[in-house]
Amino acid sequence: MDFLLLTTPPQHAADNPAVERNPGRLKQWLAELPIMDVAETVRRLHAAISPFNELTLPDAERLRLLEVYRQGLEEVFLIYDEQRLKVLSLPAEERQRLADDITGLYLELANGYKILVRNGFDEGDDPARDGFLLQVIYRAMELIGLAVLYARRVDRPTPELAWVELHQLYAFCEQRDALRKRVKVARHESMTPTVERVYTQALLMAVMDTRQLTGAELMELFLLLEAYSPLCVISREVLEKASPGRFVIDLMADKPPQATTSETAAKRGWMKPRTLDILPVRTAVERWLAQHRAEEGALAHQDLRPMRVLAGLLGSHWGRRGPRTTARRFVKVALGLKALEYFLSDPAHLSQACSPEVHGGIEVLSLESEDEVRYQLGDWQMLDQSDTGCLLLGRVSAADERPVVGSLLGVVGFLPEVGRQRLSIGIVRWQGELSEGRSKLGVEIIEGAAQPILFGSTAQDLDQAPELGFYFPKDTAEGRPASLLLPRRDNHDTLHVRVKGQAFEVETATVVREAEAFVQYRFRVQV
Repeated sequence: MDFLLLTTPPQHAADNPAVERNPGRLKQWLAELPIMDVAETVRRLHAAISPFNELTLPDAERLRLLEVYRQGLEEVFLIYDEQRLKVLSLPAEERQRLADDITGLYLELANGYKILVRNGFDEGDDPARDGFLLQVIYRAMELIGLAVLYARRVDRPTPELAWVELHQLYAFCEQRDALRKRVKVARHESMTPTVERVYTQALLMAVMDTRQLTGAELMELFLLLEAYSPLCVISREVLEKASPGRFVIDLMADKPPQATTSETAAKRGWMKPRTLDILPVRTAVERWLAQHRAEEGALAHQDLRPMRVLAGLLGSHWGRRGPRTTARRFVKVALGLKALEYFLSDPAHLSQACSPEVHGGIEVLSLESEDEVRYQLGDWQMLDQSDTGCLLLGRVSAADERPVVGSLLGVVGFLPEVGRQRLSIGIVRWQGELSEGRSKLGVEIIEGAAQPILFGSTAQDLDQAPELGFYFPKDTAEGRPASLLLPRRDNHDTLHVRVKGQAFEVETATVVREAEAFVQYRFRVQV
């Protein structure tokens, strides 16, 4: 490589007495940070790391101090997740700035390691033979990857230049045949540390549509990928046509891997293309699930869920299921289980509610209290849309059931070509509060035309204390089997359900998708 596209802070030879250069005192300073005061701790860390990176230091001394900073910051990074930021009594704009500042800490620390990478590159060192250089490359990539992950956890844009720098560091090691050399780093690495592993771990996260996961689930998935990312195959092959499960990487571009569609395959503007194949990862995950299927009754539910989530993300839609496109149109939204049941139980209810004369609501009689209640369709704006979900902006009225992450809602007009009076059920996967009482909702749409059902654990429960769920009929054209969407329970192995007045006994089989309060199952009818 004639050049390496890396950004490093300017350096000067002047000493700065405010910068702590004694490792022992630096450890003590880090231990005494007021970590319960998020904003102050982040401010102090930036104020310490940024001038440290500007000092001209011997490489060995810089690495020694960087490792102290990195180990001290691990606890801070784990504590300052998106849930911690949400509970801070700060305006939304300040929380966003704080989230960006925390992302910036990862990048500030990566800058220190990149200085060492730059020095080694300029001196002509070989990462395949120089363990020091290989270590600092690995640390820089690790921190940039964590910055990308943190930005996703707090729903902030990917930092600029993050991808092109990851690609460039990979390209440097690729050229010197150092991708699979073991990196001699600190203890407690769960998997063999290599540049290839830390790179493909970031790539796998990028190609999967993880918008439906919480921040904690994202971190769990990221750690799970440590074992599976080495199975990815990166080749110099340039694909001539769309290929499911394969993605194009341009090592000179500030972009994540791009799905191989007819458009990307036809593109000839790749400067330094590579092809990422994630099919081996999917095969390994499916093999693991098949081996453990017989043990499912003995294993705890939470032990299997991460692998089922990963299998779903690597499923038939191949990662990020479709590009988000700007929608900017209005749709009608039903909030709450009772509203969904009402509008799905009779097409006339939905037709009347969509009528311009009704203006979003109709009067109905509650069977429980015989009080008059209003089931309504609120007017929301769809900001963007993919083939599996959308981002909605609107206001929750006092009569609506307030949406939370994991709750269900109905969207009329998600698929405009189907007709304005088709209600699609969705799961709230992300929620953001805005000013003036408005809410942003990230919604995953469940494929199929739902029907409300009643169910119980026994025939007696079905008759005396039925619960509400939803049935999705089989779709032969789409190759989609029938399924049930039910409130989460400890035991749903055998159920009695009533669909359109007819009772069945069913046995739940595989899990299709999960949310905080609901699980979608495939099932078998008991005869």
